[in-house]
Amino acid sequence: MFLYINHDTKTSCQRQKKYFNYISLNEFPLKTELIILCLGFFFQSCSDLKKGDQLSEIQGLLKTIDSVEVVLIENQIDTLENLTFTMRILQVDLAKLKAKDSIPLNLALKMDEYKWMRKSVPIIANNQIALKKGIKEVRLSLNELEVDISKASGRKDKYENYIGFEKKKVNLIRTTLTETSKLSDKLIKDFDVIHGEIVRYVRKN
Repeated sequence: MFLYINHDTKTSCQRQKKYFNYISLNEFPLKTELIILCLGFFFQSCSDLKKGDQLSEIQGLLKTIDSVEVVLIENQIDTLENLTFTMRILQVDLAKLKAKDSIPLNLALKMDEYKWMRKSVPIIANNQIALKKGIKEVRLSLNELEVDISKASGRKDKYENYIGFEKKKVNLIRTTLTETSKLSDKLIKDFDVIHGEIVRYVRKN
């Protein structure tokens, strides 16, 4: 029994075979390249988005540091040395007065507060020095980190850790500033009241 194959049918089969061979050799690699390209764009977009978030966070920290510096300057006591000198002289006068006569109870309590005031002066002064130094160092670190992230240099996998570390330092600076400002306000307020009362008592005696 003979199987008759139409010549046109045979030619058509050959064409289909060639077509599928063409598809397998050309279309599939093209699709693969397209997928790889799309994935590349996707990961690049994610990277750019993360980079933008990191730079925005750094800008926020820099603004915080600038604000802290402004508050520090506004609340800085430029006359700390003069206050210390004035309080030291009054303390000497009080010591002489105590040696001669007894001190009233209400004045004794004022003197205890006055001692606290004297002790708070060097604390405030040291905090102000530390804050100025800390602000300068953190601002420099943040600026350098901003350049590194912008240029994608250094350890990219460590960027988040670096930002987190600088954020902790900024928070510490803010906390120190808050405590120092409270201490400064109390010193000025108490000095205006207590110092005057003690001076008047010393002059009367």
